[in-house]
Amino acid sequence: MIDIGYASSRWEKVCTDQRAATRILKDAGLFTVLVERLEHVRAFDHVAEIPPGGTKDWHPLKGDRKNQWSITIRKPYVICFAAAGPYEVDENGSVKPNTVKALEVVFVGDYHPKRRRGRRK
Repeated sequence: MIDIGYASSRWEKVCTDQRAATRILKDAGLFTVLVERLEHVRAFDHVAEIPPGGTKDWHPLKGDRKNQWSITIRKPYVICFAAAGPYEVDENGSVKPNTVKALEVVFVGDYHPKRRRGRRK
């Protein structure tokens, strides 16, 4: 079972308190989905066992969020996780998912850049 912690008291509150979650997710009903997603992740022994894609859209992140994973609550809202506890990295500095047995929530919300609407020039 993957152990889930929180990078800050803010993220812990968002993941455990419906009012705090609603402020970020803008929909009280999404708190239930958030909790279901956390339980889904907890059910596995390590990160490599979590199936990618599907309705939950579990996937590794890139760029500034390298070595993090994301699971969709409801688009565009996601929970982002980083490896916690002891784990191994490969020669490129990437976390080896089969060694990650603990995660911490590092973000909940919409991290995608806002796209500008209007005509392209």
